[in-house]
Amino acid sequence: MKKRVLAVIAAVCLLFTGCSGLTESLQRFRNDRLPDAPLADLPYVDPGIKTVFEPQVMQFYFDQLTSPQERQLYRAYLQFLIDGEEESVYVKGAFTQEQVARALYAMQCDYPQFLTRSWGYNCTYYSTSTGSGLGVELSPVEEQGASDGCQEELYQKLSDLLARAADCADAWERQLLLYELLISGTDYDTAASDTAPLAPGEELPLRARLAHTAYGALVQRQAVCDGYAYAFQLLCSYAGIPAATVTGMSQRDEGLEQDSYVENHAWNLIAYG
Repeated sequence: MKKRVLAVIAAVCLLFTGCSGLTESLQRFRNDRLPDAPLADLPYVDPGIKTVFEPQVMQFYFDQLTSPQERQLYRAYLQFLIDGEEESVYVKGAFTQEQVARALYAMQCDYPQFLTRSWGYNCTYYSTSTGSGLGVELSPVEEQGASDGCQEELYQKLSDLLARAADCADAWERQLLLYELLISGTDYDTAASDTAPLAPGEELPLRARLAHTAYGALVQRQAVCDGYAYAFQLLCSYAGIPAATVTGMSQRDEGLEQDSYVENHAWNLIAYG
C-alpha cells in the first residue's frame, strides 16, 4: 500500500460558547439535564462472536492512553456502540479535540468488529462563555450502504471459523490453523491498496473502505493488510490468544537504490505463555 492505511477518524467539531447564540445558562441547563454517559467494563467480550474458548481481549491501545479524560471517552463511546440504541452519546467533562481523537482511535483499534460505526464521528463541544468545558456530544458518521447486517455477517463468519478450530487444544497450532483459514479464503485487494477509509477529500466506494476491515477479509474475502490484521486479531482473541494490530512502515532494501521503498503496513502482535 502506497498511502496511509490507517482508518482516519473524521470529526466535525463545533465549539459552542456564549457568542454562538446559545446562552451559558441554556448550555448549563442542558448539561445538568442530561445523564452522564455510562462507561463500558473492560475488557469487553462480545457475545455476538461465538466460541468454545475463553476470549482474551487485549486492551493494547487503551493501555497507552495517558489521561483519565481519554479513558473516559474511550469507555463511554464503546458502551454507546455496545448498546446501539441511541443516535448520540453525551459525555460530561472538559475534553480537547486531541483527546477525543486519540480515545476514539484507540477504541476502534481494540474493538475492530464495530466497523463503520467506529470510523468517523461528529462531535459537538459544550462550554461556558469563559471556555470551561461542560461536555461533548458524539455521534457516528453513518456510511451509506452500511447496515447492522454487515456486523452480523462478520460475527457469523468469525464464529464459523472459530468452530473449525474448536479441536485445537494447543494455542500455537490453533493460531496456525486460523491463519491458514484466513489467508486461503481471502484475496489481496490491489484496487483498495492505495486508499484509506475516510481519506480527506476522497469519496471512496464502501467496498474499498471495508477492505481495510475484518469484514473485508472475512465476508467480502478481499482485503488489504490492516483488514487481514484486524480479522486475525479478532480470531485469535476469541480463540483464547491475546492479540492486537500494530501499524508502521515496512521497508524493502535489496542493496540497490532503485529497489528500495517504504510503505505503510499493519502487523499482528500475538501473546503466548
